[in-house]
Amino acid sequence: PVYSLAISPDNETLAAGSANGRIRLWDIGDFGDLGSGRTRPAMTTLLQGNNGPVYALRFSPDSNLLATESNDAIVRIWRMNTLSGKPEFRLTLTGGDRILGFSKDSQVMAVGGKDGLSVTHYDTDTGQKLSVLTGVKQPFTCLDFCPGRNLVATGHRRDMTGMLRESPPLVRLWDMETGETLLRLEGHLLDLTGVCFSPDGTRLASAGEDGVVRVWDTSLAWNSRRITGLTGFASGLAFS
Repeated sequence: PVYSLAISPDNETLAAGSANGRIRLWDIGDFGDLGSGRTRPAMTTLLQGNNGPVYALRFSPDSNLLATESNDAIVRIWRMNTLSGKPEFRLTLTGGDRILGFSKDSQVMAVGGKDGLSVTHYDTDTGQKLSVLTGVKQPFTCLDFCPGRNLVATGHRRDMTGMLRESPPLVRLWDMETGETLLRLEGHLLDLTGVCFSPDGTRLASAGEDGVVRVWDTSLAWNSRRITGLTGFASGLAFS
């Protein structure tokens, strides 16, 4: 059975991870176009080497990299333009770690720790560890990289360890190079489900299980807009 699916941002490739550790890639570039004559997508590549089911697949924003995550506690990075059946490099992780995302320029990949209390950044060209975000009591739930700046935004769960009361969930802005927390944004009542920078990096949207979307000015740490009325809560965010 298929455990995971992903479509590249350029809409050219569909990746499917299966229970046997294999990853199949299909060329879907002109599938469905009038005049293409194609009635079904063509499978182009079979990637092997994962030990156990492939639980997560994620393409980089430039569609040149595919990160795969399986239950052998290894994240594999495959370079799409030089696929040879072997990954570009492998990151051996502690069981429970998970891929959180890529930077907008595809040069950095973020991996969350199994306890939810750390995020590690890796260079996607070399696999070298660049920085670690840590020192929090509230587990990380989501992450986004700021376009053109060394900033990372993270959303968190509530801290339930307090003896008297729980701490409300935070949105944090970090310096990606130093791992220092620059801003702590409060306002959500329940766990964060998503964060997203605007294309120019001046705004940050955050969504929580409280059914509220907030839009922040990243230079002033000011909540400029509060969007309510959702049925349930938002699990994804995007700026036009």
